[in-house]
Amino acid sequence: MTPTVTARIDLDGSRFDRNNPTVEYFGRTLAHRPERDLDVSLHHTATLTQGEFARSGGSERYPAVGDTDHIILEVTDVPASHPDLNDPNITLVEESEEQQEAEEEAPEPEQAPVYVRLDTDALDALGPVDAYEAATTVAINQAKEQVAAYADAIAYRLAVEHGHRGAARELGVSQRAVTDRVHRHRDRTKRITPDHIRELHEEHLAHSGQLDRSRDRCFMVLAYADGQIITCLAHTADQNGWTILYSAYDLDSWLDGTDLTDGDATQLAQEVNSE
Repeated sequence: MTPTVTARIDLDGSRFDRNNPTVEYFGRTLAHRPERDLDVSLHHTATLTQGEFARSGGSERYPAVGDTDHIILEVTDVPASHPDLNDPNITLVEESEEQQEAEEEAPEPEQAPVYVRLDTDALDALGPVDAYEAATTVAINQAKEQVAAYADAIAYRLAVEHGHRGAARELGVSQRAVTDRVHRHRDRTKRITPDHIRELHEEHLAHSGQLDRSRDRCFMVLAYADGQIITCLAHTADQNGWTILYSAYDLDSWLDGTDLTDGDATQLAQEVNSE
């Protein structure tokens, strides 16, 4: 994972041209006035920590952000190696050890009760002894995993929308806690399962007579799209910038003319996830 920092930009005297409709740093549009009399909107990683933008700026034909005297923006999740950090009007925000320790030691907020459905019909089929053991161990552990996965997904969604620091503020937890949950969510959702392998195989067989591998990358793949694994055409994944995790042609090569069994699907999923 690329190391990131939080930076403050003093727009007063910076390279920014106040006659422009946008403020551009770190490859992002941090501030934008779409029309002369509309308020300036900020990127989800940017926060106004000093000053305020004028209520209007520029002309009707050429809107502008306008006067930026005494305005300071704080920007989170900036790549630590980004060249814009060399700008003399940009400084890094460094948390003191006391602040970091306070964040790490901050108690988790009180949580509302969480209810997870227990499949009692399945437990009844086990017999009383096995059902008791499953209910007191396996079922509890599975419930904890489900709740943890749900919390990880929420943290991931907020981090995408507001950055890791903003998500931490929303949830009332440390930034490190949000980062850990984001990593767990990515690892969990990018793991290929035997069902994914079977679905890829079925889609490949269903379209094998219609697709031409040599033409426009027309073959089926497993791709990571918007936080989930989907089966699609390779060129569709390319067009949308999705990460291709596994190809139907790699699967064909692995099977070498044999039928796909449940054991094959399990083994293949493990091999792909370990790469």
